[in-house]
Amino acid sequence: MEGFRRFNGKTTVFENSNVVDVAIRDLELVLKFQKSTFEDFYFYLDNIENQDDTSIHTLPTKMSNMINASGRKIRTTELSISTGDKSNLIKMLQFADPETLKIIQFDSMDDSIQLELVVNLNVEDIRHFSRITMAMNSISARDLDSLRKVFLISSKFEKLGLELRMFHEKEELLNLWGAAFNSEYSKEWCFRMKDSAEKALCIRIYQYVNYHIRFNTFELGVIPNGIIYVGKSFLTNMRVKRNEMTAEKKEIVLTLRQVCRDFRNFIDDLNDSKLPDSKFKQIEIVSVKDENKIFFSLVDFDVNYYLIDYSESENSRNFQGKTVVFENSNIVDVAIRDLELVLRFQKPQLERLYFDVDDFQLLPDSLLHNFPVKLSNMFKMLNRRIKTDNLTIETYNKSQIMRLIPFADSDALRKLILLAKDDDMKLEIDEIVKTEQWKKAQEIHCDFHVFNLNVNDICHFSRITLTMKTIPAKDFEILRNTFISSPKFEHAFFELTHFNEKEEISNVWGISFNTGSSSNWYFRIKDLEEEVLHIEFRGKFINFHTIHWRNVLTGARVQDYNEN
Repeated sequence: MEGFRRFNGKTTVFENSNVVDVAIRDLELVLKFQKSTFEDFYFYLDNIENQDDTSIHTLPTKMSNMINASGRKIRTTELSISTGDKSNLIKMLQFADPETLKIIQFDSMDDSIQLELVVNLNVEDIRHFSRITMAMNSISARDLDSLRKVFLISSKFEKLGLELRMFHEKEELLNLWGAAFNSEYSKEWCFRMKDSAEKALCIRIYQYVNYHIRFNTFELGVIPNGIIYVGKSFLTNMRVKRNEMTAEKKEIVLTLRQVCRDFRNFIDDLNDSKLPDSKFKQIEIVSVKDENKIFFSLVDFDVNYYLIDYSESENSRNFQGKTVVFENSNIVDVAIRDLELVLRFQKPQLERLYFDVDDFQLLPDSLLHNFPVKLSNMFKMLNRRIKTDNLTIETYNKSQIMRLIPFADSDALRKLILLAKDDDMKLEIDEIVKTEQWKKAQEIHCDFHVFNLNVNDICHFSRITLTMKTIPAKDFEILRNTFISSPKFEHAFFELTHFNEKEEISNVWGISFNTGSSSNWYFRIKDLEEEVLHIEFRGKFINFHTIHWRNVLTGARVQDYNEN
């Protein structure tokens, strides 16, 4: 093939020169005399390294050598790399000047390559970006919540877009974030951002071929679909309606006000002895240290939201735009009395009961300091347990968990969710596992670093999410035996600080099927023909989950059921 260069309509033929060397030399001169910063530097490197019959396959390597020899970085605001070989990404990325680089864009010529790019992604490595667009195989609900918490306190974040091949943890997101606002095609949540009275973070999940997850910041005046979260940065789950409504929505709200007139009159007059039946599906009880307030968020079965806030500084209660000042009453007692009456007349079982109430234990000079204790005493006075499917407690310490867990009806409780306010908080679990609620729940989600756990205390759960220091190989074998014998088991996720018994695991389970980023084992499940147990070790993350046999990795061996 004839080597030539074409520029501005002029063609130069190189009979005795390698055209790749000519191109490299030309580029070197351009870069050497470039003074200003590029707005965009774009590499389009097709799968030429696989074309051994042409000298062009040496271009990426020679380009890398030339930039290395120049001894300086390329000053560009945006770097774009389009390639079918992910090794080219590292070669080219390192030559951009990090002081000027603001935008990185990777495009693949092969969808499978694009997904493989982020298979080993740790969300901690992307939290500093203001704009993110990625394709991934999947992502956990825990990682999405971690990103949410980071973006809520970031003044620079703008948007995140994820495209996923699969996403199986929508229910886990509902456990973490509460009920979503459902449109015809998507689920949406919105959260008020920290230190901003005007902005909110909105998260949308929808499926179009693949799953799509979008994080965007909005001004409160343009929140989509009219629902936002308010209150304490990323910890609270309370909602209010937008002021701008269509005529149809106004008619709906008017009807709702008529239906709930008795309840609102009761809230306005605590001496009124007539209280209608409470019919709420979700109750959230939150104390907010930064605002010196207590919030109750109530959601009924028609997904109407009611927010009641109690202010210590103003000694007042605000409900549906009406503020009542209590000159001679302790605002904590007012809040406790309101909640007691709501719970006393609650007839249907709650879908979710959420507590985040220990902020004020850090402020002994506040009247709200004793709110958790008075709350506990009120539950005792009720002399009955609260029927709820989901009990969520977000806290700093175990004592708060032990104070609140006993008030949930263990026969109704299905999900127990324990959320730590700090990432590295530790929790001795030995007392909690003795409660009826722990023993009868079907799902456990705990992001504390758990200590003193006996593996037999989690074998009855169908869904498990735990963070621990380590788990011995013999305990993993106990779990495997339990899960392959249980028709109800769905998945278990463990995040370990370290694990040093891979050799012991291989001795028990046999040689794993390795993908380069994970070790995998497959086992048949008792009395099930089409489902198998998949165990995956991926660094510090350990996954047990049931899958259809068709989803077993090609080349992997499925071991026969053996309960011994």
